[in-house]
Amino acid sequence: MCAFLKRTAPGFAAGFIAGVLLTYFAMCHGLGPNAFTLLGFQFRLPGCRISQTSTPTPPVPTPTGTGTPSLSRRSFYPLPTGGELLNLGCLDWTLCRTARDANSRRTSLISGTVGASLNTPREYLIQRVFLFFDTSQIPDDALIQSASLRLCSIGQPIGTPTVHLVQSTASDSFSLEDFDRVGSESGGSITFSLPNQCLDLAFGPTALQWITSSGVTKIAIVHDFDVTNTVPVVQNLVVIALPDDPEYRARLDVTFYVDR
Repeated sequence: MCAFLKRTAPGFAAGFIAGVLLTYFAMCHGLGPNAFTLLGFQFRLPGCRISQTSTPTPPVPTPTGTGTPSLSRRSFYPLPTGGELLNLGCLDWTLCRTARDANSRRTSLISGTVGASLNTPREYLIQRVFLFFDTSQIPDDALIQSASLRLCSIGQPIGTPTVHLVQSTASDSFSLEDFDRVGSESGGSITFSLPNQCLDLAFGPTALQWITSSGVTKIAIVHDFDVTNTVPVVQNLVVIALPDDPEYRARLDVTFYVDR
């Protein structure tokens, strides 16, 4: 570098030195970086305390939605295509519970029974209720915040039955072959203890994913002994109201966000 300065005109050398001094001054006052490159040479000037400047705040990303999120709530009632499937007269609990097909079907639109019982003379009975809801009115881009299923008992329950919400893949035609088309994971539960009692069964985080905006949401209501594979020793069941009971019929309430 020194040889280069000796071969350069004095005026240019003086200007070059002045440029270095100005750059050094700028760095000392926080006006530039602590290193620079000039004529192919890199210069770093230690010993100068660089003043600190605040880091600029990055811009806030613009929401991708087209409007302000709006909270909505809609209620849905069961379609008339569901009902109750049951296995009765079973001598073996495991075979009764894991059977592919039911041996009886009830399509009453007034009520359905959820139960897991031991009847006399030592015969097991499992009853599952299947509910279908047309939830296609929920927008495709909706973000579901919460949901609950309102169930009402008819008359006095036998025992204090706990019932669970599970996912169902039952066929649209709803037949005896749909008995085993229930999930094993509970999406929420409630316990009945009083006659004509109405309770709200809250959907857990996993159960919220079972609600579809593209058609029919299918769920089943099953007894706690059925979900936990607990062999019953007495009768334990509850009769719940279905679509055609105007006062106590089941109702699905869904709360969701949409962009407006």
